[in-house]
Amino acid sequence: MEGWTRETPAPGVVVYQPRRGFRYGAEAFWLPGFALERPARRALELGAGSGVISLLLAARGLEVTGVELRPEWARGWASSLAESAVSPRLVRGEVREWTEGGYDLVVSNPPFFAGGTGPVAPDPWRAAARTESSATLADFLAAGLRASGPGGRLAVVLPLDRRGDAQAAAGPPSRVVVVGRRRVLMEWGGRPEQEVILPEGHPRVLGWYASLRAPLAPAAVCP
Repeated sequence: MEGWTRETPAPGVVVYQPRRGFRYGAEAFWLPGFALERPARRALELGAGSGVISLLLAARGLEVTGVELRPEWARGWASSLAESAVSPRLVRGEVREWTEGGYDLVVSNPPFFAGGTGPVAPDPWRAAARTESSATLADFLAAGLRASGPGGRLAVVLPLDRRGDAQAAAGPPSRVVVVGRRRVLMEWGGRPEQEVILPEGHPRVLGWYASLRAPLAPAAVCP
């Protein structure tokens, strides 16, 4: 497609994303790798963007729904799903209004900057991905906690300086992993674990990449 690039982040996974605009980075591997350190079957991604995290989760055998408000991603989704060996459900929806529950795992890489703060990207795709607009961090967390429900888990990746905002909105997390100097992975629900700080090249972090780049989980292979 003109104006888009075709990426293959894992076996059986094809992701189309704009050539100029928001493009996924390391967080797209860190978040699902971290979340899948514990078992899950049915997952929801809030703020799916290109759908890369939803596709990676589906490639590990999960039943996945990805929710994204901005309609311009739909063209990329169509091509990604047509060429991938997995088929998460990618739908347009508003995070604040999402009511579907019963997920044992909810993940989100919400906009990094609070509305009215941080640098404003001139590209509208990048601006929407980086800065809160219709839904705040608190909205993402509230929707995730609703959707995960009793016994479920909510996992997010955030800038380290927004950790306090997240805890104020959702309460103390059960797991915290700080990666490098700028990012924190947080999880609510599940067994509590001691907080750790890891460099980006730590074996645990590298293991997240490796686990997602493994051959397709048997349940995820299309017939």
